[in-house]
Amino acid sequence: PTGTTSMDGPKQIGTGGWQNFKTVFSGGKGVLYAINNDGNLIWYRHNGYLVGNTDITAPKTIGIGGWQNYKSVFSGGPGIIYAISNDGNLFWYKHIGYETGTVEMTAAIKIGIGGWNNPKDVFAAGRGIIYAITTDGNLQWLKHIGYENGTSGLLGPENVGIGGWQNFKKVFSGN
Repeated sequence: PTGTTSMDGPKQIGTGGWQNFKTVFSGGKGVLYAINNDGNLIWYRHNGYLVGNTDITAPKTIGIGGWQNYKSVFSGGPGIIYAISNDGNLFWYKHIGYETGTVEMTAAIKIGIGGWNNPKDVFAAGRGIIYAITTDGNLQWLKHIGYENGTSGLLGPENVGIGGWQNFKKVFSGN
């Protein structure tokens, strides 16, 4: 029902060690990515994501080193990974083997030059939609037109929320 505050859970699905990752983010459809302190990109699949059971596929290292050097890494939908370098460039990756955890991954493609290190937070909603929270608290919308194949082309930014967004500790998409 609309306005309800009831939730199912929380349910523990993993045991120990998750606090040691630099970051963990959803890849959609039960896929979880984690970056460890050595800079490796690790793939997990939570097979029970729809019901909250503990069925998690054994981790697979799909990227060796270097991932810790990005300021931010986030999913853009099934198999799409965006990464922001410390010098403010936006990179696109396609994890071709995202469903099974195979190592098949495209090389990084630079789709945004400079300026991406200025937002307080950046996250995606899938289908090429990227949101950025500016340091002065605005929520901006952008569209990566070539999100499926890594071709460049960004629409925006458009302010869709004015002020106050910088006060949230964490904002993310529900998709």
